[in-house]
Amino acid sequence: MTQCKSESPASEKEAKLPKRDFFLLPAISLLTVLTILVASEGVCRVIWPEETDDPCLVSDPIFHAHFRPNCKSRTKPAEGPWSDNSYNECGYRTLESCGPKRPGTIRVAVIGASFSYGYGAPYNDTYTTLTGEALTRQCGRSVEFQNLGIEDGSLLDIYRRTDEAFALKPDLLLLVAGEGEVTREMSPDELAHRNDPPRAAQNSKPVVADSESMRHNLFVMLKQSRVTLVLQHFMFQDPSTYGKLYLAYDDKANFLRVPFSARWQRRFSNFDVLLGAISDKAHAASVPMAILIAPTEAQLALANSSPSAEVNLQAFPNRISEIAARHGVFPIDLLPSFTNRPDFK
Repeated sequence: MTQCKSESPASEKEAKLPKRDFFLLPAISLLTVLTILVASEGVCRVIWPEETDDPCLVSDPIFHAHFRPNCKSRTKPAEGPWSDNSYNECGYRTLESCGPKRPGTIRVAVIGASFSYGYGAPYNDTYTTLTGEALTRQCGRSVEFQNLGIEDGSLLDIYRRTDEAFALKPDLLLLVAGEGEVTREMSPDELAHRNDPPRAAQNSKPVVADSESMRHNLFVMLKQSRVTLVLQHFMFQDPSTYGKLYLAYDDKANFLRVPFSARWQRRFSNFDVLLGAISDKAHAASVPMAILIAPTEAQLALANSSPSAEVNLQAFPNRISEIAARHGVFPIDLLPSFTNRPDFK
C-alpha cells in the first residue's frame, strides 16, 4: 500500500512567496494598469484631437472676455469638427460688418454666452447663420445677426454688453439664456453694483478647502481625460442613460424639479432683476427685445426618452417666460421643437 508522506518543513518553506514578491507583484500590476491607461489616453488624443484655446479670445476687465477685431482662428472640441472662426471689425462672430446698416437691412443684436456664441459649431452651422439665411429668403430683404456672444459668460457679463449692442442700432435685441446662464451664482453686492466696473475680488477663483482639494483635483483630472470623454460619448448616445445619470446631480439638476429649491428661487430672482434692467434699456432705446430660451443637452435627452415622474421639463422655460412677460420681453422656447424627435442623438 502506498502511503502519502507529509511535506517536510523545508518544502513548506520553499512553497512560500519571498517577501519581495508581496511588493513586486502589486507594483507590476499597478504599472501594467498605468501603462494601459497612458496608452489609451494617447490613442484617444490622436483619434479625437482637440484645440479649444482660441487665440482670438483675450481677457477683458469689464466684459469677461472679447475677441480681437478682424481676427481668424481655428478651433475644435474633441467630439466635434474643426471650425474656422472669423470675427468682424468689432470682434463679433459675424461675417457682416458691424458698421452702419445697409439700406433695407434688418439687424439683430445677439447677447449671451456659449450657446449664443455657437461654441463647438462651425460658423455655417450656428443658429444665427442659419436663421439669418432663412429669414433673408422669407423676408425678401437682408437679415443679419451681430453676435456679441462670449463663451462662458455670466449674466453680469451679458448685462454689461447691452450698451454696446444698442450702439449697433439694431432692429431687435435678442438675449439667449438657458440653465447655464441662470446657474452662475451672483452675490447681492455684485447685483447692486452691476453698473460699476468689476472688482478684482469678483474675478478671483474660489478657494478650495484642504479637505476637498484631493477630490477636486481628481474630478478635474477625470474631466480632462480624453479616455473619460470617449467613454462618456458612447455611453451617452442613449438619451435615457444620459438623462438618468444627469438626474443624479442634486442642485445642478434641480431646475428640472418642482417646486424649485430656495437656491434656484434666488437665481430666478437675480435673473428677474437683470432682465428687468436690460429691458428698461431696450425700452429707452425703442428697441424691441426677445429672449431665446436655450434647452440643455439634459433637457433634450429627457425629452426624447422616458423621463421619470419627478421631472418637469417645462418648469424652467415656463418660469423664464413668466419673468420675460413681466418685462415686456417676447419669450421663444425652443424645447418643444426638439421633443419626441426620432432622429435625436
